[in-house]
Amino acid sequence: MRRGCGWAARLSIALALAGLWACGDDDGDGPPPAWQLVHEELDGALLSVWASAEDDVWSVGGDPGGGPTILHWNGSAWEEKDSESEGDLWWVFGFDGGPVYLGGAAGHVLRYEGGSFESMETPSATPAVFGIWGCSESDVWAVGGNLGGGSGGFAWYLEGGAWTPHDLPEGEVRPVWKVVGKSCDDVRFVGEGGLSFSWDGSGFTPESTGVGESLFTDAFDGECYYAVGGISGIILEDCGDGWTDVSPEGAPGFNGVCAGDGKVYATGQFGAVYRREEDGTWVEDDTPPTSETLHSCWVDPSGGLWAVGGQVLAFPLVRGVMVYRGSQDFGASGS
Repeated sequence: MRRGCGWAARLSIALALAGLWACGDDDGDGPPPAWQLVHEELDGALLSVWASAEDDVWSVGGDPGGGPTILHWNGSAWEEKDSESEGDLWWVFGFDGGPVYLGGAAGHVLRYEGGSFESMETPSATPAVFGIWGCSESDVWAVGGNLGGGSGGFAWYLEGGAWTPHDLPEGEVRPVWKVVGKSCDDVRFVGEGGLSFSWDGSGFTPESTGVGESLFTDAFDGECYYAVGGISGIILEDCGDGWTDVSPEGAPGFNGVCAGDGKVYATGQFGAVYRREEDGTWVEDDTPPTSETLHSCWVDPSGGLWAVGGQVLAFPLVRGVMVYRGSQDFGASGS
């Protein structure tokens, strides 16, 4: 595939920096590890990444024909999983030791545990599952809406092993893109057109975000909630007093946000990665060796930063890419 000169220049710089950073350490006294290109030009775009540990990493994405893209890293090799299902997978979330939940097109939710996939029965086969989060194996939410937006918004709760629909606040119908929580009774939902509402263990409460553009992903860092989106980059922050717009000036549209190891990152168009500084400002981070849109990111328990994407803003969902910054070396394991 032909790429622009800007991408080539950025790749050359990234490779040069990799050589300079090879002698640094990651204990705070030296420069951070260099970005590594783990996968590129995969048949299916990668839409989500989740890890319980640096040697237990999952990524899911588009179905280029023959089934959705599902990758797993076990610490020594990448394995492509066959779920014996069809359709794009938009999100993956799980628990250390299992199970792992994967959600996607046509209301599809897969449950992986003990080496096999189970296709779960869901309340509807029409909308897509765009987000999954849970505080425990038995307390899990799945959210989504119609492909293309506009309507079909839902929130399903896993109760007794079965998915149960909950009415959205005030008859809301807009798609709910993502869900994340601080605890089982402190959960946040974001979606189309600045949609936001919370769950307190007994019901939903609508929230004002002050923005009219879609919020695609949310995260929690132990103190604050974060939500990102927009055609031009929007970042919202809630540390207990409601949503505040902290968007950096001139940023491209954001699709993913992740928190861990005391850090928060936002990812988006053109391979953009931004990080939150200690003073609360957001600045552009080192550029990964890709110009593809980064749809999702995750910080694993060891502090490794993963980001995935590809052609994710238009169908078909193809050209999957994964980048990583951390202590592992993928020089011989990527594709």
